[in-house]
Amino acid sequence: EGLSLKAEQLVPGGAKEIVLRWTLAGHDGDMSVNENEFYDAHWLGALSIEGGTPAWLATVQLEQSYGVDLLLDDGEAEAELPHSENFGTKTVKSVSVEWRDGGLVVTQSGKDGASAPTGTFKLGAYPRLCGETWR
Repeated sequence: EGLSLKAEQLVPGGAKEIVLRWTLAGHDGDMSVNENEFYDAHWLGALSIEGGTPAWLATVQLEQSYGVDLLLDDGEAEAELPHSENFGTKTVKSVSVEWRDGGLVVTQSGKDGASAPTGTFKLGAYPRLCGETWR
């Protein structure tokens, strides 16, 4: 899915901000137990360029998913191998974002919890400004 950029007016009457959306995904196979760990994360960022100086306003992890499934499905071998305690699981945490009155409202939308801090925040005051991990 890559990266998308869009100019949006987040503060009524103000300059437009750059709204970024991107996805990170990966997996890790463990042949000793025939398991594949997979993850992906969908992000939303807001960047001000007012006055010619870029400034991060918010970075929200919209969704994070993690799971463990079979690496190779060859029938017999799968039944003989021990599996990790996370085998067969998939966890999806997510939030929704609404731009409101020059700020953002972040609410939990995932069945397994929130993927980012929730609440009502002014732009530039969100707990995560640039990509650090939140759990």
